[in-house]
Amino acid sequence: MLQELKHGIIESEFTNLGGRDWLEWNLEKSNGDWKLIFGLTCWMLWNWRNNCCFEEGFSMPKNRARIIGGYVENVKRAQLEFGRAATVPREVQIRWVAPPDGWVKVNIDGVSKGERRLAGCGGLIRGSQGEWLCGFTRKLGSCSAIKAEVWAVLSGMELAFHYKFDKIIVESDCTAVVSLLTDLQNVGTAKSMLLKHRGSFLRKFSNVVFSHVYREGNFCADSLANLSLVQEEYKAILLNPPQSVIRYLYRDCLGIVYPRVILI
Repeated sequence: MLQELKHGIIESEFTNLGGRDWLEWNLEKSNGDWKLIFGLTCWMLWNWRNNCCFEEGFSMPKNRARIIGGYVENVKRAQLEFGRAATVPREVQIRWVAPPDGWVKVNIDGVSKGERRLAGCGGLIRGSQGEWLCGFTRKLGSCSAIKAEVWAVLSGMELAFHYKFDKIIVESDCTAVVSLLTDLQNVGTAKSMLLKHRGSFLRKFSNVVFSHVYREGNFCADSLANLSLVQEEYKAILLNPPQSVIRYLYRDCLGIVYPRVILI
C-alpha cells in the first residue's frame, strides 16, 4: 500500500530504515506531503482493519490507494482554506480517569450493527475509587448508531437520577453526541430527542458535565452495549458487573493505559 502511494521520497530511507527510526523518519523527517500521506494511510488501514473485525458485512475496499489519495487531497485543500499547519499523527496514552470525590462518572455507549441496524445501549456508574455502583443494558430494536448513542445518554442519566446521584460526569466516546449535548447546534432527530429531554434531566442534578473519551477509555460501556444485543429482556438494571465487564473494570482501576495515534 505505501509503495503505491510513494511520491518522490528517498527510496533508501523508506526501504532500509527499520523499527522506530522508520516510523520517525516517515512521520517527522520526510519531505513534502509524505508525512501526511503516511499518517493518513496508517490511520485508515487501522480503521479498515477494525471494521473487518467488528462490523458485520464490512469488506476491505479494493481501491485503497485511490481512496487514501482522495483523503489526502481533501486535507490539503482544507489546510489551504483555513490556513492551518499540516496535521501529523501523534501517539497518546488513553486511560479511564475516575471522577473527583463527591462525583460519579456515567460512562455510556450505543451500538447499531448490520443491515438490520440491530441496536442497543449500555452504561455504568462508578465512584471516585473506580468502584462499580450500578449499570444498565437496553435493547433498542432497529435504529441508527447516533440514535443509539443518544438513548445511551438518556438512559444513563435516568439511572443516575433513580439512584439519587447529584453530581455526575457523563462520558461518551461519540464526539457527535458530546457536541450535541454541549452546544446543540446540529440538526436532525437526534437533536430533537436531546432537546426534548435535556432540560428536564439537567434540572434534576446540581452539577452535570459532559465529556468525550476515546474508545480505549470506554471499554466497560462498550462491552455493556454489545451485551444488550444478546440479552432476552428489554432493559436490565445491573447491581453487579457482568462477567464480561469485570476485566475492563479491573484494568481501569489499575490505571492501565492504551496507546492511540491521533492527528494533531
